[in-house]
Amino acid sequence: MRLLLFCWLTLSARVLMADVGFVVSGDFKVTYYLKPNPFDSEEGTATATGWFTISVSNCFWNIRYWQSDEANDYTEAGTDGHQVFSIRSFINQNPTNSAGQPSAGVNREIGFVNRRPYPNPIDSLTQVVLWWGYASSCYLETNSESMFFPMRYTEDLLFSQGLYLKGVKLPGMVHRNSRSPRLPATLIIMDDGMAKRWPRMDTQMYPDLMSVKPRRSPYDKGFTNSILSASEFKNLGKVEIPQKIAAQFFEPNPKGVSSSELTLVVEYSIRATNMVETFGSKGFVPVSSHKIFTVDNRFVDDSNAVVDVGYLTEGRWLADDEVRARGEYTNALAKQPADRNSRLIGARLDSQRRSGGRMVFALFGAAIVALVVVLLRFRKSQ
Repeated sequence: MRLLLFCWLTLSARVLMADVGFVVSGDFKVTYYLKPNPFDSEEGTATATGWFTISVSNCFWNIRYWQSDEANDYTEAGTDGHQVFSIRSFINQNPTNSAGQPSAGVNREIGFVNRRPYPNPIDSLTQVVLWWGYASSCYLETNSESMFFPMRYTEDLLFSQGLYLKGVKLPGMVHRNSRSPRLPATLIIMDDGMAKRWPRMDTQMYPDLMSVKPRRSPYDKGFTNSILSASEFKNLGKVEIPQKIAAQFFEPNPKGVSSSELTLVVEYSIRATNMVETFGSKGFVPVSSHKIFTVDNRFVDDSNAVVDVGYLTEGRWLADDEVRARGEYTNALAKQPADRNSRLIGARLDSQRRSGGRMVFALFGAAIVALVVVLLRFRKSQ
């Protein structure tokens, strides 16, 4: 009897520990250092503010946030352990009829499905920063190499979607907090010095068409892509969570003569205002009772890969077999070979294919020294 009681208590303790999680909410500020790009000629500085709520338990997480410069009610993403589901809600932004009801046929939400362990940076950079700061523990436990999914690709706005779908990782290093769930205290991700391109923007849905070639000197040897630093970790009992997170994103300086001469393009300041430890699991996938136009990329790693399957559902997400049974999936799968070839006409594909996983750890010391000033300046401003 004593042995049975001991076994039961031990098993219960393990289950309880396994289900320990937390909910954290707070606010953030984003600063954009604008420079001319193919989509906008504006220069200067712009800011946005917002709020967030994150729930985490083991490898399950849910992130919900609102941001002042995004024309939607909120953005929410969560995982079922296999793929990431995300929603952008436009319920309050949609046109209404004379009775105050949403106009007929209007999609009230846009959904995305991706089979990667973290949100798509092109869908929302804010989501990715929050994920790294509060929900990346499980990913770090299973990622033994020093190659990471980045918070933001240097090719942002141009080819980020293709790089995310292809699962391109970049070299980096992380120092984790010592207490569970061992979230990052410092994360540095490097660009490997290789420019990754597709013949045209509309061909990046085909991962095999990506070409890789060195960036211009001196950035061909690599440079600091981004830095995330967490501070003021608070002990909630069995978990310890950061109350402040700062993140900076860099690109090569157009006039730079050294790889440490970088341009700061985006900066985040995140503050947790409420934290609570939780026990037991709950649903982490976003729930909706409205029409959702979904862009589905869960099949990108299949032998017959198909991407950007678009379809309309109402009130729920579809399972794999349900999507495969839809005409939109069949049509997308059937048209891709011809579509792929037609989009290659007139496009010049680099003949040399080189892997983008080259390690550049020798650069970390110089890069960190060059960027300490940025971090100190940021922290002093808090």
